[in-house]
Amino acid sequence: MTNDDNLKERLATLASYVEVFERPGFVFGEPRGLEEIAPGQLTMPWVALSEPAGAFVEAAYDAGWVMKDFDWPAWKETAEASLLLDPEVIATASCVQLARLLTALIRGERFAEGTLSGAFDRGILTAIVRRAEVLLVTRDS
Repeated sequence: MTNDDNLKERLATLASYVEVFERPGFVFGEPRGLEEIAPGQLTMPWVALSEPAGAFVEAAYDAGWVMKDFDWPAWKETAEASLLLDPEVIATASCVQLARLLTALIRGERFAEGTLSGAFDRGILTAIVRRAEVLLVTRDS
């Protein structure tokens, strides 16, 4: 995150989702599963991400917001991680904190279905992309 031009591109990637996430009626993901496949046997529950939500996850990976070699399970138990689950705190987050939070949420989805849609419903993902937009504007001025 040291190259300023690269950081601007990375922030722009996140910021491009502000309008999408704030669109009235936007659905990040829908619960699926629990269909009966045989008497007394149900499919496991899972969350189907909407097309824009899936594109957001892919864009976060492609832009380097999902950190490699980062112990996100340990980090998510820290006070910093707890604070960053508040959209008002996210409004003052650094780029590194955004990356840590996105890593924990996106990687966490692989282990707990619904992590991302729950974060969206609580305003966390929208706060992240709004913060990216603010950081992008302040870096341009």
